[in-house]
Amino acid sequence: MSNKLALVVDDSRMARHVLSKMLKEQGIEVDAVESGEEALGYLCANKPSMIFMDHTMPGMDGFQCLRAIKNDPQTAAIPIIMYTAKEGEVYESQARALGAVDVLPKTLKPLTLAKVLERQNLLPAQ
Repeated sequence: MSNKLALVVDDSRMARHVLSKMLKEQGIEVDAVESGEEALGYLCANKPSMIFMDHTMPGMDGFQCLRAIKNDPQTAAIPIIMYTAKEGEVYESQARALGAVDVLPKTLKPLTLAKVLERQNLLPAQ
């Protein structure tokens, strides 16, 4: 079984907890940080299989962090999924244009998460 590691970036402790629990139920290891700045520091020493990024955070927002990760050759290939309360086609288009592979709502259901992980080929090998 290949291990997958997700980095969850969200300033909400509850959101980090809920998403981390769902990812662990899919067999994915999880690290979590509270800000975009912390995420960039984390990525200096770690290479997760995927990143789940909140949009609205103090300091650097999700799009600024997404741009920084995609502009760094060391981290540009890591798939980033926005995990946010923001909705709508315009937001999704902006996220995808900046390099996000998907956008998930904060009201995420485990089945939806599983489908996105499968579609992005991010589920651990059984």
